[in-house]
Amino acid sequence: MATIRERRPGVWEVRIFIGNDAQGRPAQVSRTVRGTEEDAKRRAAELTQQRPNTAGAHTVANLLDEWLRSNEASWSPLTSRDQRSRVAQIKADRIALKPVATLDASDVNHWMIRMRRAGTGESAIRNRRAVMRAALQQGVRWKWTAYNPVQGVDEGTSVKAPRPVMSNDDVERVERAAASLGDLAGLAIRLAAETGARRAELAAMRWDDVVDGRLVIAGRVVNASGGEGTQVTAVRRGRSGRRRVTLSPATAERVLALREQSAGSTPWIFGPEGTPPNPDRIGWWWQQARRLSGIGAHWRLDDLHHRFMALQMSDGGDSSFVVELPDHLGTVTHPGGRSSEAR
Repeated sequence: MATIRERRPGVWEVRIFIGNDAQGRPAQVSRTVRGTEEDAKRRAAELTQQRPNTAGAHTVANLLDEWLRSNEASWSPLTSRDQRSRVAQIKADRIALKPVATLDASDVNHWMIRMRRAGTGESAIRNRRAVMRAALQQGVRWKWTAYNPVQGVDEGTSVKAPRPVMSNDDVERVERAAASLGDLAGLAIRLAAETGARRAELAAMRWDDVVDGRLVIAGRVVNASGGEGTQVTAVRRGRSGRRRVTLSPATAERVLALREQSAGSTPWIFGPEGTPPNPDRIGWWWQQARRLSGIGAHWRLDDLHHRFMALQMSDGGDSSFVVELPDHLGTVTHPGGRSSEAR
């Protein structure tokens, strides 16, 4: 049976009795309706019709367990592992003890606030919220609850301070550490620093052959000769259009020397076995180099990508590279503060 009361003009509270909870105590669901009394009556009728069969008997933890059992057979092993981990994290919070039928948007909102206060990352919060939403949607279909309260909560994001920028000293230290692991590891990290390539892009790098005096690396054209000695120019496409990155002479020499060593035995720069390398190999090189270099553990390989246009690599005191954005005319500012006219 539903009861309706007007809390203030145009705002109504609708309550329905949904049975007894696990302890045998009477349980109710309360909903706020904005509008006329007729709107409140219609909402009361909807809630009465949707009233769960066994309301109050199931907790959020019970629902999450049943959701896992119902869907796990259709997931890959990796997905199953991730979803089980997320369910375990949700069940570690007191929201798991709430009866599903009485869970409302305020409970979900407070749960998300608790996660942020505990320092949980926004990505993890989004993933757990998605799990909760999916489980509750199943609960609606099973009539364990009348509605899905997660859908009524704005996901929101907390304001985070921008990530700091790696110093030139940190970049040089991690490059030296990577070089100590081997030629391939050293070149991979150096290319990441000078071109901004991510680990998947690095793993995909391949050379097919020298074509018209240009060495092709993963679809990026690199110039193998120049008027003032050896020069390698990597062409890559970014969000702002094509970028041409001229590698430092030292890196150019490494690229060409490695190609000579491979002697056509493999098309993959970082796959000496002749098979495409797993991007995890690049990630492992980065983790080991970071550890050996002693730089902060918070630095990611992606930080090289985000700062590569601002890096100043040096080799004998010369400017290590120049980035040219052909789509934008005007003055190009170099990392050291120098400037020149864009071509």
